[in-house]
Amino acid sequence: MVLTWDTEGRILFLNAYGERFFGFAKNELIGRNIIGTIVPEIESSGRDLQLLMEEIRNAPDQFKDNENENMTRDGRRVWVRWANKAILDRQGNLTGILSIGNDITARRQAEAALWEKTRQLETLNQTLEERVEEEVASRTRGEQVLMQ
Repeated sequence: MVLTWDTEGRILFLNAYGERFFGFAKNELIGRNIIGTIVPEIESSGRDLQLLMEEIRNAPDQFKDNENENMTRDGRRVWVRWANKAILDRQGNLTGILSIGNDITARRQAEAALWEKTRQLETLNQTLEERVEEEVASRTRGEQVLMQ
């Protein structure tokens, strides 16, 4: 995706791939704020994306590589890895941000599934260790009773 937006957060351009990806018709986003259109106010994790967009506008060089949750026109949440670059006028003043994005939704979903499986295996392992300890303790008690 190729996106340009101004220092107020208004969308100046989104290429055809981006329009299809987010589900908007050609030029439907132009002039609208990035927040509430393709960027939710709050990420599913609870991160404040309004604050993130403000930080990007204030210091785009600190966000040359950034991943955040986005949203499509129908409200579906997607993940995009963005490369951001400042757009400067002839005097060197920031006039906007050029953002190039790649859909990483499938990767993030796979990571979440792997994390969940890891958590489940750790829980099972802990349960197994506890049962083994109980069995060893039970057998030790049984052997002590037999020796008496």
